[in-house]
Amino acid sequence: MKYSSNKRWFAERKLKNLPLNLKRLLIDNSSLTKRINKNNSQIKLISSQVNLTNGFGNNSKRFSFVRKVEINGNLDKPITAVSYTPVDYLKGKMICLKYLKEKSLASLLFKNPKFTKLDINYIVLRECVLRITIYKKNKAMIKVEEKFPKKNNYSNLPLIECRRKLIN
Repeated sequence: MKYSSNKRWFAERKLKNLPLNLKRLLIDNSSLTKRINKNNSQIKLISSQVNLTNGFGNNSKRFSFVRKVEINGNLDKPITAVSYTPVDYLKGKMICLKYLKEKSLASLLFKNPKFTKLDINYIVLRECVLRITIYKKNKAMIKVEEKFPKKNNYSNLPLIECRRKLIN
């Protein structure tokens, strides 16, 4: 997944007063589950259902498949991730999204052909940081909201692709 720091600097400006390891984790491009626990990633499925949700940037409401998981791994506090996929896009290969259960969403996002990162936004709250990412492949779109607690043991996590293509 390509990531251009030249285009994303404005969104990353919101990450000023955060611990360095958390900031690096937020801008890293690879699979979150792979970073948290390589051998035995502990994903707990909280819910997966169809709900009426707000659209992707527009004000209209649409039915979306909402999948909520908790990623524990080697962390003190879990990271929660919620993905929204419009029901219209659950056709063909995208139907496997309904049957992921305890598997990582990256198993779908990083398959060939890969999804591309269309937009990313950060919201810094008092106790946590919310990262909202929109992925797109052809007409299909997936919105992922990840909630990172500010105080956690992020220092033990490896950074796989953080700024891999940085130009000096």
